Order: sequence, then structure tokens, then C-alpha cells
Amino acid sequence: MTNTDTDEIKDTDTFEAILDAADHRDDIQAFRRKHGDEKLAEALVLTIDHLNGRLTKRMAATELEVSNYAGIAITDEIEEIVYARDGNDPWLDTQLRDDALD
Repeated sequence: MTNTDTDEIKDTDTFEAILDAADHRDDIQAFRRKHGDEKLAEALVLTIDHLNGRLTKRMAATELEVSNYAGIAITDEIEEIVYARDGNDPWLDTQLRDDALD
């Protein structure tokens, strides 16, 4: 996992977008309710690692210590938000490889 403080992540526009999405996306809402914001921030970092080609979604689930289903579901949801936030969050832009979303 990328060496990033989860408190730093919680202050990003992308994490705020994930929290906002929890209001209408059941998988994010369920993950947040069960695991909390700290684990949700960790899921964001692991999703970025996946997009940067560092690990698979199953590996992300293992790192998160959740079932493969829960890990893949949350990374899928976060990935959609990352694509939408690309170019609109300076923190996110520094985390992604230049070709990560190609």
C-alpha cells in the first residue's frame, strides 16, 4: 500500500466525494457502516494502487482484511469516483500514474 496517512486522505476532495456517494451507493454505505472511515480511506489508497498497476482487486481485499466480494465491490465503487474526480483533485492527481486511467 502507498505510504499515505489516512488523515491526509480524509481531507481530500476525492474522499469527500466518496462520503457523498455513500448517501446513494449501497456498497459504499454498507462498507462504511461496517468498517468505518479509516478503512474506507485505506480502500481509496488501495484502489489507487490497483489503478497504478501495483495490485489486483483481490489483493486489495486481502490488504483490507475483508471478503473478496466486499473488497472488489468497494474498489469498483471507488474506481468510478476516481475516474470522475480525475483532474479535479490535486491530491489525487499526484497519486495516479500518468497512464493509470488510460
